[in-house]
Amino acid sequence: MRGGPPTLIFWVLAAACPLLVAFTSHKLYDMARLRGWIGAVRVERQVVRGKAQIEGEHGPVCWVSWTERAPTLPGNHRSNVECDRWRRLQIGAPIEVLYLPDPDGEDDHPYLRDGGIYASDGNFAFDLALLALELGGCVYFALRLVRRKRDRAPIWPG
Repeated sequence: MRGGPPTLIFWVLAAACPLLVAFTSHKLYDMARLRGWIGAVRVERQVVRGKAQIEGEHGPVCWVSWTERAPTLPGNHRSNVECDRWRRLQIGAPIEVLYLPDPDGEDDHPYLRDGGIYASDGNFAFDLALLALELGGCVYFALRLVRRKRDRAPIWPG
């Protein structure tokens, strides 16, 4: 097709870029809060009362709970933890549970301070790289729009 993909595809991708940047930025903001870099979170000192390792599609998934509810049951009584940390944690071990407020006003979301998956180094690095790609996409689409307006050129290079 001369001029590249249809204009509708371009506009959908251009509109998605800022939404993706907003989502990833918010996740990085929450991760920074959990790491104690910015803002405040509610912190509770708890004791490990249950542990579970479940075989997932991509390997084992490890959980700890700090109530009498089983760590295999969904809920805000448990948190996903890196399996190396999970192996070292014993029943009765003290843990710090951090809570981020739920935007819908439901129960706050719990995360472990040490060894939690959500704000792990690997997740943080991945999300930073993802944000860089998303910002690059936004810049690309903005430049294509400016060029199109200036030169009345097709949106896609062709």
